[in-house]
Amino acid sequence: MLERRRALTKRRSEREEKRLTYIRSVFELNDEADRLRDWLDRGEIKNAGEVGNDFVRLVAWARARLSTLEATTDPHNLNEDLKAKKLFPETDDLADPLGELSDESPYW
Repeated sequence: MLERRRALTKRRSEREEKRLTYIRSVFELNDEADRLRDWLDRGEIKNAGEVGNDFVRLVAWARARLSTLEATTDPHNLNEDLKAKKLFPETDDLADPLGELSDESPYW
């Protein structure tokens, strides 16, 4: 029984790390999208055609990248991704009915 509880504790800890990694990646994607939006809103960017073809292609690529980032971080898409990854299951199969084991537990 104690071994099973230890295994549950370990798996909950691993899942928590995955959750943290996931939210950090969402933050990074949102930060990138914000930077792209800010850059694309600048006056000289809006007049990209006056600069040259390579710059026009860079701006077009940045707009496409922004669109991809916005789609990726859309709440509906995130929800579907979270379901697939099972990071926040409706019924927590890792819950310990006896509660968390403490680090001071003599059985740990």
